Amino acid sequence: MICEIKNLHYSISGKLILKKINLKVDDSKHLLIQGPSGCGKTTLLNLMSGLLKPDSGDILFKNKNLSNLGENEVDLIRSENFGFIFQKLHLIGHLNVKQNINLVRKKKSQNADNILESLGLSNKDRQLAKYLSFGEAQRVAIARGIANDPKVIFADEPTSSLDDSNARNVMNLIFKQARRIGSTLIVCSHDNRINKYFKSFIKL
Repeated sequence: MICEIKNLHYSISGKLILKKINLKVDDSKHLLIQGPSGCGKTTLLNLMSGLLKPDSGDILFKNKNLSNLGENEVDLIRSENFGFIFQKLHLIGHLNVKQNINLVRKKKSQNADNILESLGLSNKDRQLAKYLSFGEAQRVAIARGIANDPKVIFADEPTSSLDDSNARNVMNLIFKQARRIGSTLIVCSHDNRINKYFKSFIKL
């Protein structure tokens, strides 16, 4: 068991967003958090990754309760174990591709060249991010998310606004990289097209 949530509640400005959430995720398995826009999917992802703290309940990562840890302890766990693929790519336009990856890379087990090669970006390593096509920028965002060999990859709406072909390409790339480094993958999405990639679901 790598992640577990027990009886989680979370509210914003007095409004209950998540109630009595319970789930378990095994090591190297994949989970889809599904539901319409505004139902709390991204909030749950942020809670699971320690970016938010719940009103009540437990969030366990490798049997450590993130809910009870201090901010510095959670930051350390997050930087050493979690990778993020955001809906908005957040690349820094005036830096080149390799620099964007190295900004987040703390572990030396992978180097940026190997990551870029695995994603078909070897010839783009020195290109400024602002000149990348959207598809290339997405692959750089995926590369950045796996740069530290994370135990868990969190992906927020990775196929939002993509056509069928690009959505399929992105999901295939994410799954390929997760398998390559043995990561657990937790994705939140309202996109029913990606259901076929998952055996485990939670619907909000």
